[in-house]
Amino acid sequence: MTSLPLGRTLILTPFLRYLEERGGAPHRILMPGGQTLPQLMRASDLLPSHTLGLAAEALAQASEQPDIGLHAAQFKGMPDLHPKIGQVLGQSQGLLECLCSLQRLNALQGTHFRLWLRHEQGELKIFHRSALPASSRGYDHANQFTAFKIVGIVRQFLGAQWRPDYLGFAFNTRPTLALMGQTRERRVLTGCPDSFVPLALMSEPIAEPAQLEVVGSSLDRVKQVVEIFLEHDKFSLAFVAQLFGVSERTLQRLFQAEGRSFRTYLNERRLTRARALLDQGLAVHQVAQRLGYSEPANFTRAMRRFSAQTPSQYRQGG
Repeated sequence: MTSLPLGRTLILTPFLRYLEERGGAPHRILMPGGQTLPQLMRASDLLPSHTLGLAAEALAQASEQPDIGLHAAQFKGMPDLHPKIGQVLGQSQGLLECLCSLQRLNALQGTHFRLWLRHEQGELKIFHRSALPASSRGYDHANQFTAFKIVGIVRQFLGAQWRPDYLGFAFNTRPTLALMGQTRERRVLTGCPDSFVPLALMSEPIAEPAQLEVVGSSLDRVKQVVEIFLEHDKFSLAFVAQLFGVSERTLQRLFQAEGRSFRTYLNERRLTRARALLDQGLAVHQVAQRLGYSEPANFTRAMRRFSAQTPSQYRQGG
C-alpha cells in the first residue's frame, strides 16, 4: 500500500521568512489547486508531505537559493518545531538527555519523520529520515533543514562555534561550497543510506553534571542510551553514568526501583540483541565480537545461562 505521510505545516515558516528577507513575495507562489502558499498554510496544521516538498522547492526557486534548507534552519524562535519538543529543549539538563527526548518525540513533527541515535566507530550519529521520498523535489531541502536544526540544538549545549567534522546525507546531489563550509573538514558525504550528524564522543562533553530523579521518564532515557551504545567496546555501567554525568549508584537506584539490577537488564538486552544479530545471519564469532565478548565461547556460555539455548540451538529453533 502506498504511504501517504503528513507533516507539520509550520515547518515552512522559516523557508517563507528566508524568501521574504531576500525581497521575495510568497503570495505569488501558487500551489496545486490554485491556492497561494500562504493560503494553503492557513488551511491546516498538517499537510501531505508531498505538498510540503513542492512548497520547499518552489521557495528555493523563488529565492534562487539551492541551499535554502541550510539558511532556513538558522532562524531562531520559529514555530517549526512542535511546542512539546520546544519545551523539552528548554528543560533538558544535558545534550544526551535532550537527544534521547527528541528521539522519543520525533513523531510529533510528522507521521513518517524519524530521528534516532546510534553509536558507530567512536561517534554518536544522530540519524534523521525525511517523510519525503527521494524522488520528491523538496527532498534535499528537507534533509538540509533537519540536519542544521540538529546542529543548532547541539550548539545550545556545546557552544555557538561548534561544527560537525563532516555531514552525511541521503540525497545524491553534489554538495555546494557553502554546505561543505559548515563542517570542520569541509566534507559532506552524499548517497548515504540515511542522513546523519556525527558527534565525536572522545572530544565532545555530551552530558553536563546533573541529578536524575528516580522516575520512569529518567529510567526510560537510560534504557534508550543502553540500546544506542550496547555494542560500544567500552560499554559498562560506569560508561553510561559518565554519559549522563551522574554516579553509578544513581543509575543502580533507577533500576532497583523497577525491581531489578542494571546487570540483569543489560543481560536481557544483550540476549535480545544477540538473537536479532543471529537472525540477520551473522556468525557466532561476529555476534560475540559485536557484543563485547572476548571469546565466542564466552558468548555461547552466557547465552546458554540466560536462555537455556546455545546460539546454534537458537538458530535451529530450540
